[in-house]
Amino acid sequence: NDYTFTDRDEREFTLNAPDNIELNPTEFPKHQAFLWNLKVKWQPGQKYIKRPYRKFIIKRKYPALTLSYQAVFPDFLGSDLDFQKLSAEISHEFKLGLWGTGIYSLKMGGFLTKDSLSFVDYQHFNGNRTVFGHFEIGNYQLLDYYLYSTASTFYQGHYEHHFNGFIINKIPLLRKTRIQAVAAAHYLNTKSAGNYWEFGVGLEHIFKVLRVDYYHSWLEGSHQRSGLRLGLGF
Repeated sequence: NDYTFTDRDEREFTLNAPDNIELNPTEFPKHQAFLWNLKVKWQPGQKYIKRPYRKFIIKRKYPALTLSYQAVFPDFLGSDLDFQKLSAEISHEFKLGLWGTGIYSLKMGGFLTKDSLSFVDYQHFNGNRTVFGHFEIGNYQLLDYYLYSTASTFYQGHYEHHFNGFIINKIPLLRKTRIQAVAAAHYLNTKSAGNYWEFGVGLEHIFKVLRVDYYHSWLEGSHQRSGLRLGLGF
C-alpha cells in the first residue's frame, strides 16, 4: 500500500531480508514443502500422579533426552525442497540444597542432507534485541535474531541458577522483600560464527512478578554488547 497519513521524503523502506553471515542475500523465491517432524523424549525415573484429566509430574531424578528429526522429501505432495535435519538435547532441573536450583540444556544438531534448502529452513536460534526478556531455558538475551542462523552443525548450551534465598536472605533489609538472585550463561557455536557467550545476573520475584537481568555477550573473546532485560519471574 502506498497510502500514508503523513509523507516523509527521507523515509526509506527496505526488503524484509535479515542479515546472515552464511547466506547473502537471504531472500528466497516462492516455494512449497511438506514438512515431516518427529520428536521423541525420554525421561528416565520420572514419577507422577495421574488424575482423570491430567498428569502431574512430581519428580525428575535424571536428565531428559530429546531427539528431533525434520525432513522434506522432494516432489512429495509438490515439495520442491530436499533436506533432513537431526538434533539431540539433554536437559535437567536439579536442586542443590541451600544453594538453590539449577536448570541446564545442552543441544547439538546438523543437517544429514541439504540438497535443496531455503533460509527459512536454516537452524534458527531464539535471539532477542529488545529490553523485554523471555527467560525460559534455551533463549538468548542479546543474540541477533538471524545473524548466526546456520546450515551447518551447531552446539548450544544454557545454564540458569536460581539462588532462592541463599544470597538475599543474608541481607537484613532485603530479606523481607522475598527478592531472589539469579545468574545465567548461554553458549552457541557454529562453523561460521565460532564461539558466542552470554553471561547475566539479576533479581527475580520483585513485587512477586518482576525479573531484572543485566547481560554481557562475547564472540570469539571479543565483547559484543551489554543490555538490561526485563521480564516476568514468578
